[in-house]
Order: sequence, then structure tokens, then C-alpha cells
Amino acid sequence: MAIAYTRQQVSKYIKATINIPYHLRNITNNQKQVVVLIDKLQPDIKEILNSFFEKYPGIKTSIIDEAGNINKFLSVYLNDKNINRLNSLETKLNEDNIVLSFRPSLAGG
Repeated sequence: MAIAYTRQQVSKYIKATINIPYHLRNITNNQKQVVVLIDKLQPDIKEILNSFFEKYPGIKTSIIDEAGNINKFLSVYLNDKNINRLNSLETKLNEDNIVLSFRPSLAGG
């Protein structure tokens, strides 16, 4: 489903694309990607996720644990960089191409 945004909406907000892994697509109406707009005044990963959770509240428990952190079985990437190697949920954003992806965490054993 495509959503049209006016030029005024886009100029006030930063657009972020979220890639949805296959195992969570049933919650997003089988969409592979979801686009959210976040306020330019508070651009960080947490703001992207909050906007995403407003659209799809049922997905939050699959991504965020009870303590408010990223689920330990999931890795979140910002433009192919693991956010745990950045500033986690508080990672600040700029207006460049913002793509957020969720990937299962790999564990050794």
C-alpha cells in the first residue's frame, strides 16, 4: 500500500524506510518495507521505532523487550551499521537516506 505525502509534510519531517523481515510481515500486512516520517527536531532511532509502533502496535513486543531495549534475539541496522556499535536507540540521524533493518542475532556455541 503506497501512501502519498504532501511536500509540506515531507519538508517538516525526515523519511525513514524500515525493512521488515519475513517472520514479522504478517503484522505489517505482508509489506516488505514500511515508510515512516519523523519530526526533524528529534531525529533518532527511538523516534523512528515509536512512529513505526504507532502504525503497527502489535510488532513492538517482537522488537523491544520489557526493559525498553532491543530484543536480544534481534539486531537492528541503520544503513547496514549495527546500532549497538553506534549509540543504540539514541543514535542521532541526519537527512540522508535512512534505512532501518531488523535481522536475527547470530549466536555462537
